Amino acid sequence: MHKVHCTFLDGKEISFECDSADDLVHGASLQNVVLPAYCMQGICGTCKGRLVSGEVDMGALDPAALTPEEAEDDHILLCQAHPTSDVEIEFEYDSDRVTVPEKGGGEILEVGPASPSGNVYHLVLKAMVDYKDEKMLFWNAGQYVALCVPDTEEWRMYSAANTPNMENRIEFYISILDGGTFSTYLKERAKVGDVIPGRGPFGLYHYCLTDRPPVFIAGGTGLGPNLGIIRQLATQFYPKRIRLFLGITEPGDVFCKDEIAQLQEELPDFAPYYACANADESWEGDKGYVTDSLLKQMEGENFTDYEYYLCGPPAMVEAVDKVLKEKNVDPSHVHREEFIASAGTGS
Repeated sequence: MHKVHCTFLDGKEISFECDSADDLVHGASLQNVVLPAYCMQGICGTCKGRLVSGEVDMGALDPAALTPEEAEDDHILLCQAHPTSDVEIEFEYDSDRVTVPEKGGGEILEVGPASPSGNVYHLVLKAMVDYKDEKMLFWNAGQYVALCVPDTEEWRMYSAANTPNMENRIEFYISILDGGTFSTYLKERAKVGDVIPGRGPFGLYHYCLTDRPPVFIAGGTGLGPNLGIIRQLATQFYPKRIRLFLGITEPGDVFCKDEIAQLQEELPDFAPYYACANADESWEGDKGYVTDSLLKQMEGENFTDYEYYLCGPPAMVEAVDKVLKEKNVDPSHVHREEFIASAGTGS
């Protein structure tokens, strides 16, 4: 591990440790420091800083990301820089642009089943940073927070399904697992007004700035972070086509249809597709796995023309990744977030 010391324009300093296997943005996030970054591909220049001392290995860079003068002056892009020694970096912005995960809690505003089967719950919290109402919680659409089951030491990670807002309202869609600690709390004890301890945000899963239209692929509650990103694009009046593929197991597991229908009203070209593995005769969507739906609905298209966002159980993410590799999609155009139930106690 190498020590990374950061100095900002306002004179404040932050230090963290980073393994040489990690780029500096990812390494910082593992130490609960979220540095400004956007494309994560060495293109946009958002994560730019000047290397004062030490050495890094740089990955691929877009020629437009750094000017020749910046490169000559030892500027680097942290999303592509892997430290090979202790390093010092200066930034030309104030430290308030760095997100350090907040601690506090959330008051339950809504809680209850989101799917007819009851296998998915909708949880809405009013976030209270440091347990105060006046401070706004900021997160990037696609990030997650840690929530603690009240009266226990059990923490679980859940991705936000919406975007930051002045009301500090944060939404989650949570899989209900038999015997799961958080699942049992939601079904049996949770009520409006309860306060759930929390901290965050965490994670690097987010929309990447690119000319390629996005294709979102989700398994079950992997829809949550993708829904948050699509809602973000709706607020930005995104003009290009957006596709969303959602895979579920049983017909009764479908959820968020009203929210998705609302996004179809707000976006000029938004196409959602539902795939059910155990579809019955009443099912009106695609039958089979989400990979079957993807191949059916995009038949005849050049898969390399798109940017992909995969979120769900590891088996689903791996299956979709295999399809995309067979379609010669560049791995840098595929973004992944795997949902894994906690061992023994579930979600």
